[in-house]
Amino acid sequence: MLFSLLLVGLTSASSWASQTVEHSGLHQTGANASTFWYENIKHNGISPFITNGKNWIIFRNVKDYGAKGYGTSDDTAAIQKAINTGDGSKLRNMGSYGATGQPAVVYFPAGTYLIKSTIKSAVGTVLMGNPTNRATIKAAASFSGMYVIFGHDQLYSGLTGFYHGIKHLVIDSTSVPGSKSLGLVEWGVSQNNILSNVMFNMPIGATGHSGIVTPGMCSGLILNNLHFVGGAVGIALSATQYHLKSISFKNVATAVKVTSLVQGTGQGLRIDSCNIGIDATSGGLGAFNLIDSSATKTSTVISSASSSNTFGSLMLENVLVDSSVPTVRSISLLKFSQRLTKSKDYQGRWNNRSHGLG
Repeated sequence: MLFSLLLVGLTSASSWASQTVEHSGLHQTGANASTFWYENIKHNGISPFITNGKNWIIFRNVKDYGAKGYGTSDDTAAIQKAINTGDGSKLRNMGSYGATGQPAVVYFPAGTYLIKSTIKSAVGTVLMGNPTNRATIKAAASFSGMYVIFGHDQLYSGLTGFYHGIKHLVIDSTSVPGSKSLGLVEWGVSQNNILSNVMFNMPIGATGHSGIVTPGMCSGLILNNLHFVGGAVGIALSATQYHLKSISFKNVATAVKVTSLVQGTGQGLRIDSCNIGIDATSGGLGAFNLIDSSATKTSTVISSASSSNTFGSLMLENVLVDSSVPTVRSISLLKFSQRLTKSKDYQGRWNNRSHGLG
C-alpha cells in the first residue's frame, strides 16, 4: 500500500505573506491600470491558408459585434457572434476552414460582460482581455448550461484539440446558486493551447462549482498564473499530463481534484484556507510532484488512495505549511519500497520526500 494521507512541513505566517506577493501583479485593475497597446494598434493579420485569406478578420473586439460590457444586459449572442463569424459565407464553428485556416483573437475591453448561456469557442480562437485591467465574464443568476465557457472546439477530441487560448480575464459565477453543477471553463484540449492570467471567482461554500474541468483524458501541458476563489473544486483533472505553475487557491473546498492523471507537477502552488489541497483518492493518479509550494489554514495538503503498485507515487520538494497544519497525519509506504528520504531544514521546509519503489 502506497499511502492514504499525507500532510507536510511547517512554516510561519510571515513566510506565507511573502509568497502571496508574487501573485499580486495578476490582479491589477481600476484606476492604477494602464491602457493596453494591443487594443489600439492597426491589425494587419491574415489567414494564409484559405481563399481570400488576406481579407480575413483576426482581431475581433466584442463591442464591434454588439456586446455592451455594462454587466446588466445579456452579451451572450454578441460574444458568440464575434467567435463564429467567418468570411461571410461560412461560420468558424462549422469546421469549414480547417484547424489552421481561421485564426481569431476575440478581445474583451475592460468591463463586465453578462452571459446567460454557455460561450462556445472554436479552433484557432484566443479569448483575451487587457492584462492590466481585465474584463469580467459574469454568469447571470439565471445562467443555463453546464459551463460558462466551453473552451475547446467540439468538432475535435481532447487529444486533437489544438490552438485555443483564454487569457487576461476574470470569470465569475458568484451570482449562480452554489448548489448548481457548473464548470467555469471546460478545457478538454491538447497541446498548443494557453490558459493563463485568469481569475476564477466562485461562491465561497459552493458545492457544485468548479473552476477548470478537463474531461475525457485530454492531453494539455500547462496551466499557469491562475487564481481561484471559492467553489467546490479549483481544477478538476482527467488528463494524461499537466504542469500547474504559479497558481493560487483561496477558500476553495478542494484546490485540485484528480480523477485520472498519468503524470503531473505542481510548482509554485499557493493553497490558502482550503479543506484539501490535492485530492487523489480516486486511484487514477500515476505520479505527481509538488515543488516550491505552500499551504496555510488547510486541513489536508494531499490525500491519496492506497495502491499495490507504483500508481499514486508522490514527490514533495520544498513544500511549506504554516502552524495551522499538522506536520504529518499518516504515512503508509508501498510494500517492499526501498526508498523514503526526508530532511527538514531550519526554515521548516520538507525536502526530498519521495515514495515509491527504490
